[in-house]
Amino acid sequence: MVVAPAATLSPHVQSGGLRMIAIAAPKRMPGPYADVPSTKELGVNATIDNWRVMIGARGITPPQTAYWENVLARVVATDEWKAMLEKDSLTGEFLRSAETRAQLQSEYTELKAIMTELGLVRK
Repeated sequence: MVVAPAATLSPHVQSGGLRMIAIAAPKRMPGPYADVPSTKELGVNATIDNWRVMIGARGITPPQTAYWENVLARVVATDEWKAMLEKDSLTGEFLRSAETRAQLQSEYTELKAIMTELGLVRK
């Protein structure tokens, strides 16, 4: 099993060195991965998101946060950004700071519950 962005695996898939049996995404991906079923299609309720986050220094002010949110919002609206997403078989979802904070908290809560069930969290 390999957990990696699809674009990273693409050369290996195209050369025949790697055969994908499933992709851990909510639905099938387009392009070269269109024939690869999602884990959900195969009855496995597991997905893995590959995301990137920008975190500011402690004490960053609300105006500074707003400035960088607006800069990044403009970047993700460019044709260059959209072309990169398509080239690398990625989907884009831009979250502002409050949404990002909520997403990170949700993932933390979910992963902590899983790790607790597996006995990997200190009590």
